Amino acid sequence: MTTVLATLRTTVRGALGLTKAAFDLEPVDDETRQTRRRACAACPAATVTRRLGTLPLSVLTPASRCSACKCLLSAKTRVAGEACPRGHW
Repeated sequence: MTTVLATLRTTVRGALGLTKAAFDLEPVDDETRQTRRRACAACPAATVTRRLGTLPLSVLTPASRCSACKCLLSAKTRVAGEACPRGHW
């Protein structure tokens, strides 16, 4: 039962965060967003693209997620009320 409640809580929190990002309800400035994205790109918990073409890059894609909280990083990094579950930002 506890696992079900935790999953439900995570799902509701994620839906709320996606709604805030989609409607730009708690926006951060561009500098903050870029700082957050750089921290996420360097984090091993983020799903990242390791190569684009022949250049070795570590970049986030629109579908990149955090394996710690399961959030879409493109949305999470845009909302002022969100925080990194690992304390990176």
